[in-house]
Amino acid sequence: GRATAAGGALDLERPALGRALLRYLRGPEHPAKLRVVRALGRWIFPPEGVVAPVEPGVRLRLHPRDWIESVLLRTGRYEPLTLRFLIANLAPGDTVLLAGVHIGLHLVVAARAVGPRGRVIGVEPQPASLRRATFNLALNDLDAPNVTLVPAALGDATATTRMAWARTEHAAAASLLDDPAGGFEVRLLTAHELLAHQGVERLR
Repeated sequence: GRATAAGGALDLERPALGRALLRYLRGPEHPAKLRVVRALGRWIFPPEGVVAPVEPGVRLRLHPRDWIESVLLRTGRYEPLTLRFLIANLAPGDTVLLAGVHIGLHLVVAARAVGPRGRVIGVEPQPASLRRATFNLALNDLDAPNVTLVPAALGDATATTRMAWARTEHAAAASLLDDPAGGFEVRLLTAHELLAHQGVERLR
């Protein structure tokens, strides 16, 4: 049968098709591989993506249509130095603020580092990224009260502005500097205001 995970996503760690896809994705590169991976994304992968293991010991729902997610599917790693920095510099009980969470990889790593006595606040204006980050937190058993996702963007003043929808092929590149035509309304908060609203007196 078809291996599935929460939300109906194909689980690449589970038998048959999942294991075969993971072996191919992380196997040797060849000139046509990128085209093959894109074709697999159109015809084999569920619309919401597949569940795959990535470093450091994290499980994420990923889809190759997104550039960063494609890198994670093919290599199992993304920004390893940044993740090592988080692990080395965060301690149990710390409070950390992350601006922009994308699919939640850094969020998961930070939440594990600070533990249940710590707190992680992730600020993300893009609705699709918030949904994917929320799913990936739960996938890693981190849908806990000490992890807070805030649907907003950080700025130097409190305001409301418009933001362009993230591009399907590179959601993490979404910026307030992009042309907002056809976009959506987003809250801008200062870090000071956000932390005060969350009852945080100091970070770390």
